Amino acid sequence: MAGGLAQAPGRQPGRRGRFRAGYVHASLDAAQPGDLGPEPRALLVHIAKALLVDHWRHQEVARLYREALAVQPEPLAPSAEAQASVREALLRIDRMLAEMPERVRVVFLMAHIDGLKYAEIAQRLGMAEISVKRHMRRAFIACMEML
Repeated sequence: MAGGLAQAPGRQPGRRGRFRAGYVHASLDAAQPGDLGPEPRALLVHIAKALLVDHWRHQEVARLYREALAVQPEPLAPSAEAQASVREALLRIDRMLAEMPERVRVVFLMAHIDGLKYAEIAQRLGMAEISVKRHMRRAFIACMEML
């Protein structure tokens, strides 16, 4: 489930926050009021696509959550308030994972979802263990900022 939440179909992992935000900010900095830059249609299409992908991802999170609830016995089903709280937490986690650089996200998920030790991750990814530790530190900082 975490892999599906972290990356929407057709999206390049690790590029979401850095590229798009920089592109939009650079365009807005150079623009005059009412001016959308040299290619306004391309900018608007880019923004619309990003909004659509975010909408689809949120729909997928909600669908997966409803499916998980449907298989629970009635007495164990959480209240509507608890459901909303869990759904919001899942969406925040999904946004956090999507905003991480690809390598940081992969290392973080290998450690916490697959349960691998740093040395095992380093061996599988062909990097030094100190690099795994640095990526994990960046992931932990992202988690703390989410709180």
